Amino acid sequence: MARECQIFEGAQLAEEQRLEWTAKFADYTQLVEQLMTEFCEKHSTSAQDVFLQVQSVTKAGTLDEEFLPAVLHIADYEYFAKQMSLKADHSRQLRVFREAASESKGDESFTGVWKVDKKRTNFGAIDAYLKAIRVPTQLQGVAKGSFFSSKQVLIRQSDEIITVIQDSPFGMRKESYSLDDSSRMVRNLWNKETPVRATINRRGDVVITYESPPQLVAGSEITHTWGSDDGQLRCTMECTPQDGRTVEFEMWFAPDRS
Repeated sequence: MARECQIFEGAQLAEEQRLEWTAKFADYTQLVEQLMTEFCEKHSTSAQDVFLQVQSVTKAGTLDEEFLPAVLHIADYEYFAKQMSLKADHSRQLRVFREAASESKGDESFTGVWKVDKKRTNFGAIDAYLKAIRVPTQLQGVAKGSFFSSKQVLIRQSDEIITVIQDSPFGMRKESYSLDDSSRMVRNLWNKETPVRATINRRGDVVITYESPPQLVAGSEITHTWGSDDGQLRCTMECTPQDGRTVEFEMWFAPDRS
């Protein structure tokens, strides 16, 4: 995988597109098709039947329509290029973020490389939170496996902006937020644009609020609050439905020096 990503190292995707990237995308598309064929053969079905089943489940309301694009867009060129670029630059980003953490020692920044603290995190609370943010039952296993249990987070923070690089059920994500409490449109986890605002509260925590997430009732919010305690990083995730009580899940992270 690392070898395949090398041609994307340092890529400026918004400014350039190279022929070698599209050629690599063609190889990737063939791989996706091969995996689909193998899946269908293993389960004695066809690709057409699989998509008909997805369509049927969606219409029945048991698979949230907001999540369908996130599942299917793995075959899009834009998704492919972003993932390859993030993978190619990952080693460099680890070095850069660790150097930035050394330079910021003594201040209240959360800059650094962190890994989930499995002992301190109460994973028993995951299911209620995933249900509250309306992750479909069919995808909760994926969420718990790739988004929570082996999570690594890279953070670089100043007084004006915070950048977060992390794994998610649908690949790596790199997001930057201005800490001015102003709403801006950002593509969320399931590839939908939603207004997001970020700020630093009186305790020095960074609060990122996803306003009116498209999968929730209008007026609902999802908030991620990043704070520190005895050298560890805490992320408190809260889902506050417009018509219900707040559901909370708290993750703890320790410095990742591996």
